[in-house]
Amino acid sequence: MANYEPPHMSSIDQTIISVTVGRLQEVFNIHKALLSASSDNFAAALNGRFTEGQENAINLEDAAPETFRAYVDWLYSGSLQDSHISCVRMPHSCQHHWLSVYIFADRYIIPELKIASFDKIHKLWFLAPYSFVREAYKKLPRRSPMLKYVVDQYICQSFMFPHLPIGDKELPYAFLQQYFLTCGNKMREVHGMFATAVADVCEYHEHPTDEHRDTCRQKRERLTEGARRSSAVKGQDRG
Repeated sequence: MANYEPPHMSSIDQTIISVTVGRLQEVFNIHKALLSASSDNFAAALNGRFTEGQENAINLEDAAPETFRAYVDWLYSGSLQDSHISCVRMPHSCQHHWLSVYIFADRYIIPELKIASFDKIHKLWFLAPYSFVREAYKKLPRRSPMLKYVVDQYICQSFMFPHLPIGDKELPYAFLQQYFLTCGNKMREVHGMFATAVADVCEYHEHPTDEHRDTCRQKRERLTEGARRSSAVKGQDRG
């Protein structure tokens, strides 16, 4: 499902689904229409003959409440909120949080949430710690764009900091294999290619159509232009 936008609450089915999350069984009450609109997985479970649809209840024992709470915030607002996370003081905790949201979105087929959580990780622009790499390689499929992103990020760092140690036994073998293979290929290309390659983050978004990709780019350009204008106005005020 592409281009999820939270609808006006007065215009949707008011059926409420009880979602039980985590081992401590924290309960979230969510509109069925929002769950179905955002996720093919939830739509199939709630609108078919499955138990979830008959009982208006879902049990997600393997999900973390803080991860699911981020999903719920996004469902109702259309954006991911980070007010409860200190990204300045604990950037790596922030990375792990958004990775958990990305993994959740991948598992339950929520493409727009994957894009939003990836963008949160990318905007932090801190080199992913080994624990992040291990978690990503453990819980995401090998063809995931996130794994490609992590490899590209380490390659970028190796160009800027040639003495960055790579090959540590704490890193997954699959990561090291892809890193050295990709690094060898990159060395054959024009030096500085990484900055060009990563400038278009849509490469890691898994857009279903070209139209969806173009919409994403235009939205990002508008946000960038808005940020530039805001900075310019603030600069004039200080002057």
